[in-house]
Amino acid sequence: MCAEVQVSFLDKLSLRDWYKYTLYLSAILLILAVSIDVKIEQNRLVNFSVRTMIISCFVWIITETLRTAFRYYEEKKSEWSSERFTEGQKVILWIKFFADWSAFGIWAVLLVRTLL
Repeated sequence: MCAEVQVSFLDKLSLRDWYKYTLYLSAILLILAVSIDVKIEQNRLVNFSVRTMIISCFVWIITETLRTAFRYYEEKKSEWSSERFTEGQKVILWIKFFADWSAFGIWAVLLVRTLL
């Protein structure tokens, strides 16, 4: 009997980690902007790439910090109450939601400014 093996590059793709993909793409764009002569001003591409890398790293740090805090509250939840989410967890989820959408909005504005 043969076992079926499936390999897909999109298996690890998740919308939760959008900032990692923008980080990788901005690094590739930075390398291309420095090494290849493009029709868009090179300084604009370099600035966009660097700013995108900074935003992505910032969101990555915030997300990992909040994920650690959420796990802490998850461990303590059994001691505190039997609710679905504790108040601490709700606050962490709202902060993560706000941080993700704010950073994504800033990144979208940077993209539009670079293209126009």
